[in-house]
Amino acid sequence: MAISLGHGIVVNEASGLQRQARTVNTASLPITMGTKSGVNVKYEPGRNYTRGDYQYAAHVDLHIKEPLSAVEIRFIVFDIWGQEGRPLSATYIEDFAPGETWRAPRWKIFSEHDASGHYASIGYVARVRTAKGEVLSMPPKFVLDAAREFSASITEEDLEPEEE
Repeated sequence: MAISLGHGIVVNEASGLQRQARTVNTASLPITMGTKSGVNVKYEPGRNYTRGDYQYAAHVDLHIKEPLSAVEIRFIVFDIWGQEGRPLSATYIEDFAPGETWRAPRWKIFSEHDASGHYASIGYVARVRTAKGEVLSMPPKFVLDAAREFSASITEEDLEPEEE
């Protein structure tokens, strides 16, 4: 749970806890997310007299089984107390060929409190558009079952990203 800010400064320096990451996959989608996929917290120092910021940084391994035109991945993040944060979502609109690929999306964290308390994430492919034009989605039940390991109060509405 330690976060290096650089120059020898570390948030949660005395913590021995390790962040947890889970992935949810289903055979009904022509794509899976690798088990090593997950969200960590990074500190990006500021430049030229600007302050730095915290970011959720994901490493995502995607295993594509058929041609796709678009992919939306999501992560549900939890703090040390099991409270879920805003869902993190990234959509890629491009041609994906069968085979392995990876992505490294980032999302801004708005407070040091949220950054230091980040404990776990559940990652999944939310939906895809196949090259044939079919739109397929992850059944929410699978994600909720995995998320209940961290939060008994999570609901299907908590899985949807907020409108910007």
